[in-house]
Amino acid sequence: MSRIATAVLPAFALLVSTGAAMAEPVSAHAGLDRTHFRQAVLPSLKPGVALTVYADEARFSRLFAEVVAPRFARSHGMVVRFVVKPSDVIIAELANARDAGMPAPADLVLLGERDQRRLIAAGLDAGLDLVGLLPNARDIGWTGATVADASHTGGATVPFHVARQVVAYDSAAVKPDQIADLAGLANYASVNPGRLGYARPSENGARASFAETVTIALASPVCLSRIYDTEMTPGAAADYAGGACGVPAVNYFRSLRLHASVTRTPAEVLLRLARGDVKVAVTGQDDIAEAAARGALPASIRVTTIPDQVAETVGLAVAGGTPNAGAALALADDLMSAAVQQAKLDRFGSASARPGIVPSSATASWFATPVAADPTVRNRPVSTLATAMQRRLAAEVAEFAAR
Repeated sequence: MSRIATAVLPAFALLVSTGAAMAEPVSAHAGLDRTHFRQAVLPSLKPGVALTVYADEARFSRLFAEVVAPRFARSHGMVVRFVVKPSDVIIAELANARDAGMPAPADLVLLGERDQRRLIAAGLDAGLDLVGLLPNARDIGWTGATVADASHTGGATVPFHVARQVVAYDSAAVKPDQIADLAGLANYASVNPGRLGYARPSENGARASFAETVTIALASPVCLSRIYDTEMTPGAAADYAGGACGVPAVNYFRSLRLHASVTRTPAEVLLRLARGDVKVAVTGQDDIAEAAARGALPASIRVTTIPDQVAETVGLAVAGGTPNAGAALALADDLMSAAVQQAKLDRFGSASARPGIVPSSATASWFATPVAADPTVRNRPVSTLATAMQRRLAAEVAEFAAR
């Protein structure tokens, strides 16, 4: 079955034909600021526009269906469609439309850090400083918000979501100070064989961030200076990862896996936690929230974080070829609003990059310090060296599992 899925969100009676809307080029808003947004963008909006948001993951489907689309229809009289496709397909479709001189098939795009860099490098974004233009992005620190995949984006993408791994534990059996850092996790696993679980490392998402956290925490100064180097060739990166740079992280996971319960997916880790097979699980924050919301975890489960945790942002970009630039900017700003970001956290356990968005419901109360308030959180080092390290760690785990 195709991975391409579409969630067409509810249209409302007040919506009119999209043909009534005038095409508006992105260039009309280039180099402008928040004053322009308030004085020119918002007053110019007219109902009847249908906006399409492309994303490479379905995790936000319910958020768009239940919160974003109804909210935007009420406030602006516009339809919002949320479409899920692989990132390669998204980038190819945007490039093909541009090369053919056609409007982009999407108005906004949600992508992980690696694909944000690809989008910008291919010139498929709108070339706007969204961090400086959107009023609802004003409280996001400019430096952290303008780095994706270790590259400066110039604000072309704004962090809509922050993905990280957390440590879930059974508070009836484990004290949080036992698992307060990487050394504590390793010690707990050795003293309690089979009671700590985690999913195999991957090259993307929260599963990758655990391995990257270990890599950075244990790296030598020389390795640390190269871990964010996006210009290193794949060959040189493989040499670094295969040599001294890779040894500390590989040794950590070699020791950990001797005593831990290693699964293929985060879902398997959560299942073992729910059954009581493991008492500590390193897994994605979103996965924990989803399981907690449907009552799949014991009431004694609590969540803490790993110091110096690596987190990945899902960036929001305006497509360069959108014919609805003003409407796209308005939707982008609404997606960064406190109301949407709060709903994203409370209803779906999805962390916000905005400071001040803190848990206020039973679902989100599972979580400790929000990402934005955690001063130790680091940007993901999705560089050639980090990628090579992930491949080495994944190969190590696969080799061990095959024995």
